[in-house]
Amino acid sequence: MGISHVKLIQVRNEDILVEYIVQSFDFNPLGEWEQIGRLLINKQEKTYEFLPSKIWTDYKAVPPSIFYLEKAERDLLLQTQYKDYRWKSGALRIHHWATSFIDENSFPLQFPPVFSLDSEIEENRWEISS
Repeated sequence: MGISHVKLIQVRNEDILVEYIVQSFDFNPLGEWEQIGRLLINKQEKTYEFLPSKIWTDYKAVPPSIFYLEKAERDLLLQTQYKDYRWKSGALRIHHWATSFIDENSFPLQFPPVFSLDSEIEENRWEISS
């Protein structure tokens, strides 16, 4: 698995449901952040659902939910049904974050925090260079 670049931006947080836009620049030839899916977390049922964007399915990226499975079953699917699929590290990262948020009952506005500085850096770029 290679390095994946992914971030989550919360767009809704209600009593039962939290929704994130999932972005990455790994699918974009210009290296620009773009939406690759939506992550819906059900706080009451303690589950998540990943809804892929067209770019995710066109890229043939592994679905994050595959990491819910036991290792033997997951490995079999990765060798058969998902043999030609890619971006396992990104899918694993999305799965890990979603399950961690559920376990901790903590739903950050943006994750990981390191990417939240992108807009601040851009806004302050001119001040720094002056």
